[in-house]
Amino acid sequence: MIGQQIKEYRKLRGISAQELADRTGVLTRAVIANLESLRKDDVTITELLALSRALDVSPASLDPRLSDVSDQWRHGYQQAVRDMQVRLLELG
Repeated sequence: MIGQQIKEYRKLRGISAQELADRTGVLTRAVIANLESLRKDDVTITELLALSRALDVSPASLDPRLSDVSDQWRHGYQQAVRDMQVRLLELG
C-alpha cells in the first residue's frame, strides 16, 4: 500500500530510488526498492516523515490509513471554530 504511493510520487517527481533515499537521509535505496516492490510494507514514523518531506507530500498521502485521522482533526478544528463563533455572538 505505502510502497505503491511512494513509487507513484517518486516517478511523478522524476527521481530515482537512490535519489529518494539520499533525500530522506534515513533510508537506503534497498529499503525504497523493497517498499515499492511490496516486499516491505511497514515504516516507522521517522521513515514516514522523512519520505513525506523528501517527496513533498503529506504523510496521509503516502499512507491512506492516516487520512481518517487528518479528517477527524480537521472536523474537530472546524467544530471548535464554530463553537467560538457562537460564543462570541452570545457575548455580543
